[in-house]
Amino acid sequence: GTAGVYPRDIAETKANLVNNYARSQGHPLLCQIEPKA
Repeated sequence: GTAGVYPRDIAETKANLVNNYARSQGHPLLCQIEPKA
């Protein structure tokens, strides 16, 4: 599902923060960004 709609640069930053934190905690969470349909 959609977690939020953000400008591309903010979306990339948020996705990177989430992915880095999840990885550091040993969780398999993957946050991806994609263009608005």
